[in-house]
Amino acid sequence: VQDWQGSLRFLDVGALVYYLKAVPWLVPGFSVATQRDTLFALQDRLDADGELRFTARKYLIEARKE
Repeated sequence: VQDWQGSLRFLDVGALVYYLKAVPWLVPGFSVATQRDTLFALQDRLDADGELRFTARKYLIEARKE
């Protein structure tokens, strides 16, 4: 098992939307339509801070069938 912890940094909300669509298990059922208000709030945060930064922890688990 390999473990990684760090930050995910987004410079625009569109990039965050793309990421969430690419990894659907992070936010099951994610859609722009249902998360519109949250995305607008994130855009306000981005405008104020210049970036969106989230803490992340990821694992790589290798399994073998013998």
